[in-house]
Amino acid sequence: MTDYIDKMLVYMAGLIAVRREEPADDLLSALIAARDEQDKLSEDELVRLAVGVLVAGHETTATQLPNFVYVLLTHPEQLVVLRADLDGMPRAVEE
Repeated sequence: MTDYIDKMLVYMAGLIAVRREEPADDLLSALIAARDEQDKLSEDELVRLAVGVLVAGHETTATQLPNFVYVLLTHPEQLVVLRADLDGMPRAVEE
């Protein structure tokens, strides 16, 4: 497990370095600003918090996707509605 964690920390440190050079309107840039401009986080806290956000976001998405597919398959009338209005797809995905 330690090797996996170490690789995640190295990956995120690299991503933070890139985002420092090219800030954006996103959470990672805001966390970097909290570190660099406001001294609210240590560098280690920044990297570990960013990894935590990444892992948490991945886990919830990965565990919910099968539930979403199940709902569409058990409510075929909703699947028909979705297929008939592909412009509504972003709204359905967001929901």
